Amino acid sequence: MDLNREGRQLSRSRIPITLTLIVTLLGVAPLWLPASTSADAMTTPCTTSDITTDPSFLGDWDGDGIDTPGIRRGRSFLLSDFLGTSEWAHDIPFGTPSDTPLVGDWNGDGIDTPGVKRGNVYFLLYDSTSASPIAFSWGRATDNVVVGDWDGDGHDTIGLHRLPNSFFLSAGDHLANVTNNLPTSSYATFTFGTASDIPLAGHWLTSGKDTIALRRPAENSWIIRKDDGTGTSPHVWGDPCGAPIAGSVSATQPLSSFGLRLGTSWSMEGEVSFRYPKPTVWTSSEELARARAQVSEGVQPFARSYACLKETFVPGSAAGYTCVRSAVSPPIPDLATYVPASPYQGPEYERYKNLARREAGYARDLALVSRIDSDSATRELAGEKLVDLMLAWADDPEMSDRIATTDPTRPAAEAELLKRRAGMIISRAAVNFANAYAVAFGSFLPEQRVRVEAWLRELSRQIAVSHERWTVQTFDNQTIAHTMGRLAIGLALDDRAMIDEALVNNRDRMRVLFEGALLRANAPASELHDKDFTYYQGGGKPATRKGELYDRYRSWYGNEGHGLYYAVHSLRELTLLAEMATKSRYDPGIFEITTSKGVSLKDAFLFYAPFYSSDLIEDPSYTGYYSMDKPESRQLSDGALWEIAARQYGGSSLAAVIARQDGSLPTGARFDFETFGFAAPLLFREQ
Repeated sequence: MDLNREGRQLSRSRIPITLTLIVTLLGVAPLWLPASTSADAMTTPCTTSDITTDPSFLGDWDGDGIDTPGIRRGRSFLLSDFLGTSEWAHDIPFGTPSDTPLVGDWNGDGIDTPGVKRGNVYFLLYDSTSASPIAFSWGRATDNVVVGDWDGDGHDTIGLHRLPNSFFLSAGDHLANVTNNLPTSSYATFTFGTASDIPLAGHWLTSGKDTIALRRPAENSWIIRKDDGTGTSPHVWGDPCGAPIAGSVSATQPLSSFGLRLGTSWSMEGEVSFRYPKPTVWTSSEELARARAQVSEGVQPFARSYACLKETFVPGSAAGYTCVRSAVSPPIPDLATYVPASPYQGPEYERYKNLARREAGYARDLALVSRIDSDSATRELAGEKLVDLMLAWADDPEMSDRIATTDPTRPAAEAELLKRRAGMIISRAAVNFANAYAVAFGSFLPEQRVRVEAWLRELSRQIAVSHERWTVQTFDNQTIAHTMGRLAIGLALDDRAMIDEALVNNRDRMRVLFEGALLRANAPASELHDKDFTYYQGGGKPATRKGELYDRYRSWYGNEGHGLYYAVHSLRELTLLAEMATKSRYDPGIFEITTSKGVSLKDAFLFYAPFYSSDLIEDPSYTGYYSMDKPESRQLSDGALWEIAARQYGGSSLAAVIARQDGSLPTGARFDFETFGFAAPLLFREQ
C-alpha cells in the first residue's frame, strides 16, 4: 500500500482477526491543553484551533485489513483508503446532518460501512451495495454509542454507554434480528469508569473479541477493561486536546492502537502520524470536486474560467474564449518547458512585491490544474512544476529578513517605513502560496514538505514582527493583511498556535478587525481614522454610509486620492479571512457576524457593488466622498470578489456585478490576478 509518498509500505492481505472501527462520537476534544504529559499539569483550556469539528473514525473501507481515516461532514461520510493521503476515496451521503454517525462491519465481510443513530433508532448500511438500510430501535435517545465485535463472531454490533458509567453491549447479527423480528438485547451489561471518561472500543487484547477502553482527558490517560471486568493501570500518552480514535493501522500489528486527532493531524501511538483531510486554506475539496465535474462536462462558466486559467500554461486551451489578462500575469511558454523564475526575497520592496505576487498567482493556478484537469499527465506535470516553483522559493539562499533589512533603492526614512510595511506584501503573496500548498498537498514528498513548511514559517514570523511594529494605523489594509497571511499559513501547516493567534489572541484578531473596519452610517470621529476628512482639519466631507470601509480616508488625506482602491482592497482581505475561517470550520459564522454597531460584511458588499455594476466606476461621486480619487484608484479590480458575495448573500445588486463580469470587465476595471485570477467563478459560482 503506497502511503501517499510517505515512504512506507503496508501489506494489503486481510488480517485473520476482526478489526474494530472506533468512532469519536462527540466530534470535539475535551477542553484541556497539553502543558505536559503529567496529570497535575492539565488545567489550561485548549485553544479554539484545538477543536476537531468533524466526527472522526478509523475503519477498513476497502477490505485490505488496515484501518484508515474517515470523517463525517454534513451528511457525508468522507473515507480514505490510505494513510497519509490528503483526499477521500469514498463520499457516502447517509442520514441527516443532525444524526449521530456510526461505522462498523455489520455483515462480517471485512469492510466497514456507515450507520447513524437518530434518537433511539439505528439505521445501518448493511454492506457497501445496500440499496436501503436496516432499521431498529434500542435503548434511549440519550445513550451514547460504541461499536464493536463484542462476541467475536465477526459482526460489529451496537453498544450503549449510559451515563454515568453503564454499558449495554449487543451481539449477533443486526440484519438477522431485523429479518426475524427479534428485539435487540444485551449480550453483556456492566459498569466501568466515570461520567467524564470517553469510551472507545478496540481489539486491545488477544481474546478474539473487542472490549471497552476509556480516554480520561483530565489525566491524559487510557484504561482498558480486561475480561475479568477490572481495568488496566492508566497509560499516559498523547495530547489531552485531541479527539480520541482507535484502530489497527499496521499489517504487522493487528491489535488496536490508541490515537488522537487534532485538526487535520492524526497520530497513532507507536505507529504513524498523518494528516487527513488535506489542509484547507481558501479552496475546499468540495469545490475542487465540483469544478472538476463541471469542467469535464463543459458546463459554463466553469469551462470558460478553467480554459482561461489553463491558457497560461497550455497555449490554445482557451481557443474561442476571450480571456482578459493584466501585465502582471503574462502567459508562460508552455507547461512542458516552464521553468519557474528565479525568486527574489531581498530588501527591494517593489521588486519583491511584483515578483512574489506573480509567482504566487502561478502557484495558485498550477495547483488547480494539478487537481482539476481531465488529463492525468497534465495533472501530474502541473504538480511537478508547482513543487519546483515552491521549492525554488523555499530554498532561496538569498532570502533576507525583510523586517531587518533596508531597501537600498529608497531614501532612509521611506526605507524604514517600508520595513514596517513588509508584513503586508509578504501576506499578499503568502495567502496564495499557502493555498497552493494545501490544494496540491499530495504532490509534495515528505522531505519537500519539510522545506516548504520551514519557509512558510519564516514568512509567518516576519509578518508577525511587522504587525507588532505597525502602529501607524488601525483597522486598515495593513493590519487586515497581517492577520490574513498568518491565518493562511497556519491553516496550510495545521499550526494550532498560529491559527489561534489570528482568530483569538492578537490585538487585531479577526473579529476585532471586522468590528473596526466596517463603518456605520454617520460614524463619529472616534470610529474613523484620525485623518478622515469628514472631521479632520475642519471636516465637511460627506459622512459615512453603512458598510463603508475604514480605509476610505485615503481619498483625501495628503491628496492621495486612493480611498476607493484601498477600501475595496480591505474588503477583499476581510472576505478572504471570512472564507478561510468558514472553510476551515474554526469560525463558520463569520460571514453572518454583525458588529456591535449593526454592520455586516454584506453591508460592505452592498455599498461598494454599484461601483462595479453601474457607471459609477467612472463616477466616484456616489456619496461624494470619493470624488477626489485619482484615475488609477477608479481602476478597481474586477468582480471576482463578488462571486463569493453572490454565493454567500444572493440578491440582485450583487448578482448584477457577476452578470456584468460574464460579458466583459467593467470599464476601467483591472484583472485581479493577485488574489483569485480566473479561479473565482470556477470555484465559487453556484448554479
